[in-house]
Amino acid sequence: MARKAPDSVNYLKNNGFKFEIPRIPNINFYIQQANIPSIGVDNIETKTLYAQSVIGTGGKITYGSLTLSFIVDEDMSNYLEIFNWIRGEVPVEKSPPLRDPKSLANGILVVMDNKSRPNIEIQYQDIFPISLDEIGFDLTTTDPDPIIITTEFKFTGLKITKL
Repeated sequence: MARKAPDSVNYLKNNGFKFEIPRIPNINFYIQQANIPSIGVDNIETKTLYAQSVIGTGGKITYGSLTLSFIVDEDMSNYLEIFNWIRGEVPVEKSPPLRDPKSLANGILVVMDNKSRPNIEIQYQDIFPISLDEIGFDLTTTDPDPIIITTEFKFTGLKITKL
């Protein structure tokens, strides 16, 4: 029995992407790595009178974190965008603020095909930062490389569209 070839025999490339979060425009140009987070669903086990339980899906969908790595620019403007966003979410000096709907943002990851054309669009709804890596300095380095750090986001929804 002959197997039918898939519609596309090209592989997904790990360096064919663009990412944008309009709320933090200074980071978009410097993004080096992005991910499509994991997805999981709760499972429910129902006991029966028989030896085998019935297992099925149910409950809720859980997403992993959106992780972005980016080069920090010399004015640290892209770092400060996320730093100030995180600080704005948490009461630091005074009474706790109510969550401002403007504190949430949307992000778009565009995955390119093997000819570097937009192929798949992943929309992250209501993203917000939950962590930002440290910036390390080192006087013992002889060949200064750009500083690349990682930031982590959570989001409420994910939509994947074939372009």
